[in-house]
Amino acid sequence: MPNNLDGLAALLPLPDRPSNATNAWDGIEAAIEFSLPRDYKAYISTYGSGQLSCGLYVYNYSLAVDRERVSRDLNALAAILEADKRTVLEITVSLGSSARPLRPPIPFPVFPEAGGLLLWGYCPEGWRFYWVTSGDADTWSVLVTRQWNDEYYHIPEVTLVPFLIELFRNPFHEELRCQGKFYPFPAVEEPQN
Repeated sequence: MPNNLDGLAALLPLPDRPSNATNAWDGIEAAIEFSLPRDYKAYISTYGSGQLSCGLYVYNYSLAVDRERVSRDLNALAAILEADKRTVLEITVSLGSSARPLRPPIPFPVFPEAGGLLLWGYCPEGWRFYWVTSGDADTWSVLVTRQWNDEYYHIPEVTLVPFLIELFRNPFHEELRCQGKFYPFPAVEEPQN
């Protein structure tokens, strides 16, 4: 197993039958028109679609239904961040020129803008997990939000699989403490083009 997947497998046993696992990444990346990190592709190829014990679901970009969910969530995030920028601007203007400028809560744009946030996972409790798409895909760091933008955590220099390992060893938030269980989702039949 490439990258840190061996370390993850030591904490999260592999499913007997991974659902929607794939190795057809060239075709998938051609369809979505961008490259995905190698550790993400290795994770999906090994675990497939499913949920960690802490509720985290890693979107499977090989599935059209997951790509549609990602697109919908990114559009919602873009609208929220735009509203936040307007609010910050209005407050700054109302405070006058002597006030220190306020910054929006999340200092990153939304993908496909350079360095933008690209969704890779969620928890039903309101957590969203993004890549910060700066540089090569294999170096994309992780940003986590709670309730869209109420609070965020940027974990620089940590990619997806090392981040997942830390959710088992030393999570940054108690709600995200994972145990060694993976719950595969049923396989999804996608329509043929």
